[in-house]
Amino acid sequence: AVARGCALQSAILSPRFKVLPYEIIESAIHPVKISWEGGGAEADEGGEGGEAETENEVVMFDRGSNFGVTKRVTLKKTGEFIVKASYVGVDSSSTTLDPLNPTTIATFKIAGPANAEPCKIRVNVKQDVSGIITLSSAQAMEEIPQEEEEVKEAEKKEGEEGKEGEAPKEGEEVKEAPKKKYKKTLLNFSTDTFMRLSKSDMDSTVELEARMANADRVAAETAAMRNELESYLYSMRDKMIGELKDYAT
Repeated sequence: AVARGCALQSAILSPRFKVLPYEIIESAIHPVKISWEGGGAEADEGGEGGEAETENEVVMFDRGSNFGVTKRVTLKKTGEFIVKASYVGVDSSSTTLDPLNPTTIATFKIAGPANAEPCKIRVNVKQDVSGIITLSSAQAMEEIPQEEEEVKEAEKKEGEEGKEGEAPKEGEEVKEAPKKKYKKTLLNFSTDTFMRLSKSDMDSTVELEARMANADRVAAETAAMRNELESYLYSMRDKMIGELKDYAT
């Protein structure tokens, strides 16, 4: 594969060859699933997502899927809850992942609305062009009540559909039932990735880096001042045995 890539790159750079347009599509090696506490998953309308294997998990990114996509799953939750991303299909027969290593990729803690009744929460999970799993956004979906006229129109249409064999009158428009409208509210969330440094470790690392940078600065300034002093001494020595010889004792 490397030799073919080098040959193709050479042909692209060479003026003697004309290479047709092509596209390199990267695909995921390991399938990734999203799991959450309890049940409450719903089929997402118009969204691209996976098929739920159990009540509390779904495979979002299958093996061989393209990078750079965002998929979503709609949950019915209330209050704070945790969504976890992890690899699937890791066993003793796997040759790409060590079964002894943890399969967890990241955990996302989402601050849902503290309502008495669970509400719809749309969780958008993204796998970027580098194959990194991130939580793009989390939205609370609040259904907007329909207007009275829209409700009457929907009931009227249902009554008309119940009449069999009755064709619509000429020139009469057939109106579709009004779709449900939702108010979307962005929710706060935090991400905890595997083997990520804690805040205290991160602060101590940044402090250590600042101390090392300060030590490098002091060493560089000291060396520069030492060089200036040495240059001044050599310059004065030359002057004492030269142009200032008559004034020296």
